[in-house]
Amino acid sequence: MKLEDCFLIKVTNENMKASCYKRGIIKEGQKFQMEEWKEFLHSQNISHGHLDEAITKLCEHPELLSYPVVVAKGTAPKKGESAWLHYVNDEDNTTAQEDHEHERTRDYKHVLTIPMAEQGEVVARKVMPTEGESGSTLSGVRIPGILGNDFTLRNGKNTTVVQERGEIVANVSGQLSIEGRRIHVYPVYEVNGDISMQTGNIRFNGNVVIRGSVPSGYRVEAKGDVRITGIVESADIHAEGSVYIHQGIAAQGKGRVVAGYNIECGYINQGIVTAGNNIIVSQSIIHSRVDAGQSLICNTGKGNIIGGKNSAGKNIRVREAGNHLNTPTALYIGVSEQRLNKEKEAKRTIEHGKEELKKLQQLKHVIAQKEKAQGFLSMKDRVTRLRIRNTMEDWITKIHLATDTIREIEDQNTFGESVMIVVEKATHMNTVAHFGKYRKSVTKTRHAAVFQLDNGEIVLTSM
Repeated sequence: MKLEDCFLIKVTNENMKASCYKRGIIKEGQKFQMEEWKEFLHSQNISHGHLDEAITKLCEHPELLSYPVVVAKGTAPKKGESAWLHYVNDEDNTTAQEDHEHERTRDYKHVLTIPMAEQGEVVARKVMPTEGESGSTLSGVRIPGILGNDFTLRNGKNTTVVQERGEIVANVSGQLSIEGRRIHVYPVYEVNGDISMQTGNIRFNGNVVIRGSVPSGYRVEAKGDVRITGIVESADIHAEGSVYIHQGIAAQGKGRVVAGYNIECGYINQGIVTAGNNIIVSQSIIHSRVDAGQSLICNTGKGNIIGGKNSAGKNIRVREAGNHLNTPTALYIGVSEQRLNKEKEAKRTIEHGKEELKKLQQLKHVIAQKEKAQGFLSMKDRVTRLRIRNTMEDWITKIHLATDTIREIEDQNTFGESVMIVVEKATHMNTVAHFGKYRKSVTKTRHAAVFQLDNGEIVLTSM
């Protein structure tokens, strides 16, 4: 009996998958040879991606199988590495694409090391995206690899982009502040000791370094980063960049620590902590409200999260969740309120910017008509035209930055393979994992657990 009398092969339109259907009656005990099947597939112009395990079953027990059976799959092209920034001044060679393994082994005392830049110095270089491995259709036609994600370098505060060299250069001397794909250079305000009545609250248009602690009731605001070598009690710390706290946060449920980018500290005890990007803790998070726009990482030292509400936009990595007393501990994955507000603000900026550009374009046209009619412009009109041009450039820059912000948030908002909760040691009873509207309670201690969302269900597997 010939194979073509028993089987029908159907190939998808993309020529990437071949399925075998039963055509006629197959006699009990009927067997075929692998060479027969290979020749049959070649006759169907299927020369690549043969699935030998499935074909072996078709050879030995074709009458027992459930059809259709996938007998060949093409090789999908792979995506290359995305573009990233190499920070020239970073001693441990941290990059914008650093992975979680690097986060796990990093030195948390680096809060004491303040990255500085001199005027005219190159502070970062863009590494271009690469093309991924090529794929192949069933007929052996090559599919080019996919180029990794790219991005446009943007000027930061007191930095200039040299596009042709892919470099970011400092315009002034000062302290670096890294905000995703933008780098700023700020002046520095230093306090050599604890915040006190003598220093008062601090509000500074740059980076703030406090070589001591921040007691309860005080407030520190910075346009750049805030670095604190001691403890933060029930105080308010707000940074548009990142917050680095060498020791930790002991807040008694009062005060807030808020950063536009990252927060790194030794521990969080009854704190309210919010970061636009990552929150990285070297020891413990206890009875706190913690919200990270992208990743929440607490997997060094004790590496435990006990109690409270702990959320991240993309993933949570911790050594131990909950404790032996079965303290209720909530872990959330999903879009945070902070990121939603950030996205809404970016959309408002784009909408308002387009309206302003339209008005400015009309004013520019009026002045151009005036110059054409008169043959010249008065000093007042020339100044107005210059102001219009500068204002338009400012709005175009704001629109570009807002567009980048929306794109970054959209990239984070998908429950892909990298979206997960990883508990490396033990997940205790009364720990609850939330993925958006879905939730899963842990009813007994689980070791080395991974929580992921699969088809509307939270799946718990072992590492």
